[in-house]
Amino acid sequence: MIFKNITKGIQFEKEAELFLDNIRVDIGEENRENNKPGDMFNIFNNNGTLVGRFKYDFLYAENNISRFVRTFANMDVDSLNFQNEIDTIIYNNLKAVEKMVRVSINPDDLNNLKNNKYSLCFAKKVGDEDYNVVWRADKAFLQNNKISWTPQYKIFGSNTFENAVKVEVSTDLLNIGIGEQTTLTANGLFTTASTSPDKTSITLNNEFGSIHPGLYQISTGGDNKPIASPIYVAKESIVLGKTSLKPVDKVLVWFEQHIETSTMFSDSRSKSIELDLTESSEMTVKYENQEWKKV
Repeated sequence: MIFKNITKGIQFEKEAELFLDNIRVDIGEENRENNKPGDMFNIFNNNGTLVGRFKYDFLYAENNISRFVRTFANMDVDSLNFQNEIDTIIYNNLKAVEKMVRVSINPDDLNNLKNNKYSLCFAKKVGDEDYNVVWRADKAFLQNNKISWTPQYKIFGSNTFENAVKVEVSTDLLNIGIGEQTTLTANGLFTTASTSPDKTSITLNNEFGSIHPGLYQISTGGDNKPIASPIYVAKESIVLGKTSLKPVDKVLVWFEQHIETSTMFSDSRSKSIELDLTESSEMTVKYENQEWKKV
């Protein structure tokens, strides 16, 4: 097989490109346009041995790395039976780009927070913009907690940005990845995501008019159940033309009362801590005596 060792983090894209370049599929280029999402095809290794069967839209579509990651990530990977090395390689590479934050809480603080009905809150950074949406507001937090995520995004448009109000999605939600682009047509519909010249951002070509672009991202909490929720809505509407959205691996963590997931905000959060996971896969923080500290 191609891979003997699974590299992690920034090497994932390089490894995935090698993977795509070195397998052979039983769909010829001349027949590619005749295949549709959901069709199955075989994957062979370099020795001609059949090593797996996958859906057409899972791996082959445009050999796009971002789509490759995103489509696999949306599968229920924990329920897969890893019957061949290809399965294991893809799963391990997906886990290699996962980010995780662990939050521990001092018992006295935990009692105080619970008795006063606080939620453990997270927000996610997009570009140089201020944090402005509650990504998660977890009421069922415990002494030890975690949140994890992989680069899985959905783009949408909203008619408004309003402080202390939950995000209202006015368009459809489109699966998209970093390095991809879509067009919001004059009729308010997104086109299928395709490869963008900008490999570091999500690009929106706006043909509709005044709209507030936004992003969802999937996260997994301590219950191991992934949820998709908004991480960002542009405070100002955009006009016709092109705009770029660049999610980054920085999160804000804090406790707050009377707040819900997807709530927009325009002011800073008190007693919060910002964590930069750009160069890290995992960070741990502790809340003790009403103060945050990195562990």
